[in-house]
Amino acid sequence: MSSDGLVEIHGKLYKTVALRVKEFRADHPDWSIESKLLSSADLVQIKTTIKDHEGRPVATGHAEELRGSTNILKTSAVETCETSSWGRALSALGYGGESITSAEELANALEQQKELELVERLKAHNACLRDHIESVVAVKAHLLNNEYEAAYEAVEEIPEEDRRTLWIAPSNGGIWTTAERAAMKSNEWTAARRAYHGEHD
Repeated sequence: MSSDGLVEIHGKLYKTVALRVKEFRADHPDWSIESKLLSSADLVQIKTTIKDHEGRPVATGHAEELRGSTNILKTSAVETCETSSWGRALSALGYGGESITSAEELANALEQQKELELVERLKAHNACLRDHIESVVAVKAHLLNNEYEAAYEAVEEIPEEDRRTLWIAPSNGGIWTTAERAAMKSNEWTAARRAYHGEHD
């Protein structure tokens, strides 16, 4: 994150909420920013109102976040939601720069999208695993004994598209261990593939 409060995301500059607050305080030291928690259940909702020196509302902003939808929202849903709400209220007052969306809000949205995509990939992975569990178990057993040709023969029982679906890193829930993935990239694996397909030097 840039020290000047501007963050470039996908080629466009976004102001952080901290920068918006700093600019706002410099211009209006006697104005206030007030947050109201509308809901703190699974769906957190916050309304922010900016008031002038006489207490009159001059701008509002709303935000909502689904608890647990990203790692940060598992522990800091209210704080994240309030930051987004502040950012939108300040943007309504003219402190948004080129975008109403703040850098934090956009980054959070992108993170949610990334995690949802990973969930969908994992669902497809698990469906493939159910369909090909016997072949997967055979591959693992043969690799454990360094039986590369037998392991490759077992993996060929799995359609190529499903093999790609199963190729998820173990850190993201994939069935193949780091050692097994390395084995499938080894010279021994290449030799087994060539033998299976009848390829010769």
